Amino acid sequence: MQRETTDGRVLLRITGRFDPASALLLERELVKEDDSDEVVLDFASVDELGDASVAVLSHVLRSAHSRSLRVRGLRRHHERLLRYFGIELDEHGGVHGEPGELEPRH
Repeated sequence: MQRETTDGRVLLRITGRFDPASALLLERELVKEDDSDEVVLDFASVDELGDASVAVLSHVLRSAHSRSLRVRGLRRHHERLLRYFGIELDEHGGVHGEPGELEPRH
């Protein structure tokens, strides 16, 4: 996982295989982020992302504390799975959960 920071925006570029253990490492990274930072998770360079990993990822996204969290680079199948797990992505990749589960993202 590569981390880039520019002007209050943090880009976490995930590469290679993303498995449930990787999702837990991602959760640890997100806990470190300041609430004022915009965080973008870029999955475009992920080679392998199984359905079980998407389930763990949904938990990670639901528990993330950053004020603005965006996801990009997922395939439609993975976006659909996130919806099944209660995570909606808006047209800009902003993360939203079911009412009461996530704070609104800006």
